Amino acid sequence: MEAYFVLSKISPRLRNLLTVLLVFVGYLLQVTSRNMLVGLPFIAGGLIVNLIKNFSLKPIRNAKLQWREVTPEKIAQVHAHCQRLNKIQGGNWGCLFVFLLIFFSAFFIIFVGEMLQSIESAFPLF
Repeated sequence: MEAYFVLSKISPRLRNLLTVLLVFVGYLLQVTSRNMLVGLPFIAGGLIVNLIKNFSLKPIRNAKLQWREVTPEKIAQVHAHCQRLNKIQGGNWGCLFVFLLIFFSAFFIIFVGEMLQSIESAFPLF
């Protein structure tokens, strides 16, 4: 089952790494050029890589439930299906990514921004 619109065959780790790199490069370009539109394509690319198709993990319930005997093969099949779903969902990298983005944003605003202003005032280009 392909869950993503773009690059659906890559692993969740590689997808997360690609997203972090694209968003970081876009943000870095925005900060260094002082133009928001320069880094916007990279940030949009990071978002597009994570667009998922509409699928539901809710089971479809029949109106009439029947108990049946379950074979070990059926249990193995359900276990394999659960593992595929866990692989699609990936890990909990989203929280870490947001934390790092906020941390580096604050770092750049506080330290790098002041440093660039002091360098620019000491060595004016124009």
